[in-house]
Amino acid sequence: WLRFIKGVVDSEDIPLNISREHLQDSSVIRRLANVLTGRIIKFIKQKSTKDPENFEKFYDEYSMFLKEGVCVDNTFKQEIAELLRFERSEGDGTLIGLSEYVE
Repeated sequence: WLRFIKGVVDSEDIPLNISREHLQDSSVIRRLANVLTGRIIKFIKQKSTKDPENFEKFYDEYSMFLKEGVCVDNTFKQEIAELLRFERSEGDGTLIGLSEYVE
């Protein structure tokens, strides 16, 4: 679900010559993926609180990926759900987070 993120990870724990099969079965890669996912979610949360206008633009473009993440990533389901936005009941078209919606 994070396929919209592009980047390079440099780690001494990953050998340079590694087969695709070994890469998929590696516990180091799984652990690294969990750490990176957590950091990306934390970064997006910080942006949503510090700069709501830019987050709204981001959400318009990438909300489908966040919704997919809630469905497929059981480890970070709660954290991703906090990033989702819903339309207000008043129908004015503004989007708010679930915690604000419940209040």
